[in-house]
Amino acid sequence: MKVCPQCNQSYLDETLNFCLTDGVPLSLSSYDGDVETVVLPSQSRRVLGNTNKRGVSPAFAYLAVGLLALIAGGAFVIWYKSNDPPQVTNSSQVSNPSTAPSTTNSPYTALNASNKPPTIPNRPESGSSDEQQRTDIVRALNSWAKTLESKDISSHMNLYDQSLDTYFRKSNVDISFVRADCLRLFNKYSSLSLNTSDVGVNLNADGDQATSTFVSTYNFDGAKRHSGKVRSEIRWKKVNGMWKITSQKDLKAF
Repeated sequence: MKVCPQCNQSYLDETLNFCLTDGVPLSLSSYDGDVETVVLPSQSRRVLGNTNKRGVSPAFAYLAVGLLALIAGGAFVIWYKSNDPPQVTNSSQVSNPSTAPSTTNSPYTALNASNKPPTIPNRPESGSSDEQQRTDIVRALNSWAKTLESKDISSHMNLYDQSLDTYFRKSNVDISFVRADCLRLFNKYSSLSLNTSDVGVNLNADGDQATSTFVSTYNFDGAKRHSGKVRSEIRWKKVNGMWKITSQKDLKAF
């Protein structure tokens, strides 16, 4: 017979090693008629005996210890969070914490510590752009006159578009015809003089086309001398960033 040293429960089943009530290891003991015994049938192993005195179940003890540890851990976390040290701010940047702007969540503080809006360069007005366009056209017109005087056929033709809407009295003229007419003029006269004055420039709304009017005073010397004064018109179009002649004609002779 085996007896539990804690609750004095006795068992006849010699194969048992632990008490079925409190889990304490059993010890061997001789039969004592005054001690109530527990008879364990081989199939059900029901416990018979004194049930007035019961110990604490180990599973219940482990559960209680775990619950106490969980409560203690939660209390420690709450205490730690409530005692975080305050964030220290650089006194050289913020002199008055109640009025100074917060820089904690602002990604722009490092770029603009004075909290002033960034300075944006002034954009040029549209009038300034138009004036630049007119200046460029006047330069192109002067280049047209100079290359004609110097008989620089390559530079002179570089000022023309590939086709012209109007070339004096002709319409839809290819640049090859203009080149041939200029070469004829260069061969006919030994010297060419051309001065432009009273120049006016009008731009279209998009700024990619323009009309220039001017008075040209010319003097061509050769076998025969040819001179005169005429008001002319040249129309321009911006092609690949350069002003090109698309129309050329005389308006009025003086």
